[in-house]
Amino acid sequence: MSATTRVRLVRINCNTIHAQDTLPIKITSNNEDDYDEQLGEQLLLFSHDQDTLFGRRSYWIWCVDGQRHLMTVYYDSDGEDKHLVPNHRANALITAGRFTTRDFNDIVDRTRGQLQPNFNQELKDQWGSSFLLGDIICVINEGDSLPDFDIYGNNPINFVRAGRVPSEAMVQDYGEEKAYNMIHYSQKYSSMPTTMTREELNAYLANPPYEAVTYPLFPGPDIPADNNYLALLQLWGYPRPDPPAALVQSLAQCQQQVTFALQNGGVLIFWSHLRDSFDWIQMNDQGNYRVSLKGLRRGFRNGTITAVFSGDPITIDDRELNTMLVTFEGQQCAAYMLLHRRGDIGDWEHTPYFFTSRDSRDSAIEYITKPE
Repeated sequence: MSATTRVRLVRINCNTIHAQDTLPIKITSNNEDDYDEQLGEQLLLFSHDQDTLFGRRSYWIWCVDGQRHLMTVYYDSDGEDKHLVPNHRANALITAGRFTTRDFNDIVDRTRGQLQPNFNQELKDQWGSSFLLGDIICVINEGDSLPDFDIYGNNPINFVRAGRVPSEAMVQDYGEEKAYNMIHYSQKYSSMPTTMTREELNAYLANPPYEAVTYPLFPGPDIPADNNYLALLQLWGYPRPDPPAALVQSLAQCQQQVTFALQNGGVLIFWSHLRDSFDWIQMNDQGNYRVSLKGLRRGFRNGTITAVFSGDPITIDDRELNTMLVTFEGQQCAAYMLLHRRGDIGDWEHTPYFFTSRDSRDSAIEYITKPE
């Protein structure tokens, strides 16, 4: 006997001014397989790409009824191979859904007798906060609440990348460092080493270490630009830099400046946006060193700095320098992309700080990012 199901398809758009489009549909099916087949046909008709091979996941989403609901979403499983752009609206909704209150400072549901799996948080911990590429489609039963697109305000990227402080309950449960890593958008589990003893494996599984990962904005250099997507980024305050205009400093100039700093005793060499060149601090100038790190910590805590993490080492004149990358809100820097020499436009997002000592670099990152 056939049954009729009424649902609403809500497409979350990745590269148009309109955040969403909604399509009510009716499916009359004889069994579950029949339902899935008809739903798949409707999803393709509603998609912008008729060749989409849909994957399916479930996420917690804050809805217009003021509650979090577990929602089924469909996405293009070939999105990475197709070089689809990030869906920042979906990422913002999923980021909000990681948190169990609208204070966005706790990922544990403390109101229910039985803890619910937090799929959003599990994926963030594994991969970072770029959850989905391209358009996605939510399937919502008729009468159920719709996603609340107002929850991230008028800028989904700023919402994802906002600096947040874990609740006292989270700190009590997990400790300051882990609680911070759990809520921060750029922190994910470090890759598991290829060779480990049983004891090391058990320790890793019991408490995996975290590492920073970049939240992607711009397509790579070999990927054709989607002009609609770039226009949307510009609307949100993230214009793509124009390399011919931005590369005022050549690679040779950057190398010369870093070499000069090393020859003059620089132990911390950093790009100064004020001077538009590299500056440095010497070993015997501990006062300026402390002031510099305190300024970075203050910026990290007030949100003008959105991420601080270690980067790949850079070699200048046979000297290996240990890299700390600082992401200033709305500030790009050509110097690191030039010295890194891998052609990744995402390197524009980070300002480099080079340390002659790896221990000093690691201590600086720990100091700057330590929760209050």
